[in-house]
Amino acid sequence: MTDIDRRNCTRTVPLRVLCLGLSRTGTVSLRQALIRLGYQDCYHFASTLQENPRDIELWLEALNAKFKGIGKEYGKAEWDALLGHCQAVTDTPCVIFYKELLRAYPDAKVILTERDDASQWFRSQMSTVIPYSSQMIPQTWLAKFKALFSPLDSKAVAMTQTILQDTPVYSALWHDYQNGTETAKQKYLDHNAEIRRLVPEGNLLVFNVKEGWAPLCRFLGEDVPDESFPRRNDKVAFAKNNEQFGDFINASSQKNMLFAGAGLAAAVAAVAFIMARVR
Repeated sequence: MTDIDRRNCTRTVPLRVLCLGLSRTGTVSLRQALIRLGYQDCYHFASTLQENPRDIELWLEALNAKFKGIGKEYGKAEWDALLGHCQAVTDTPCVIFYKELLRAYPDAKVILTERDDASQWFRSQMSTVIPYSSQMIPQTWLAKFKALFSPLDSKAVAMTQTILQDTPVYSALWHDYQNGTETAKQKYLDHNAEIRRLVPEGNLLVFNVKEGWAPLCRFLGEDVPDESFPRRNDKVAFAKNNEQFGDFINASSQKNMLFAGAGLAAAVAAVAFIMARVR
């Protein structure tokens, strides 16, 4: 994990590939495939939480400017600073800014990852990303109280909340999660149709990771590696990580509450002692 402030960074490698499929369409597997093909680095949601968390500050700026009208909207200079070390990008939060990235990097090749159908994608979201993210948005008064003692970084929580509440696809998913509806399926279809509309046919690969190396390498002009196409972050693996994440939050919050309670008790005892001596 690094702590790089990218505000004053510049582009050091060309951005060659924009992967604009939504989360839960094989974005982790595609990231690993691109890295294997030599596209260093490939940005992903993991880049914010696990690799250089300081990036979250810039993503919050970009999100607030786009959806809340707060601050300056990001242009090529800002994207070069934030993503200048990457030859490819994929997943959230990058795909939220697909129009801006297409405008900033018109020569980049574009890959649209898809699932077999909208229902498959929706089920995957509802069993992985949304339950995981819901742990950052407390709903009951008890959960809100426990959140005061959460070990999670406040900026990471703010970014997740903004994505769930303000972006078209994820606000629909969040609404569906709370209400038992399925409106996000259409958002998925709309997003994919919009990418197809915006990107010239010769510069776009519509890709299902089940297809493996052949169509990807043909599109990029790369040799096919003599190894299996990577398969990462499937539903089972995500569910296990989500369970561990929840256990970590609960255990850490309880520990922080105990420490806070002990500190408060000690402070009250000290005040009582002093008051008794004064008398």
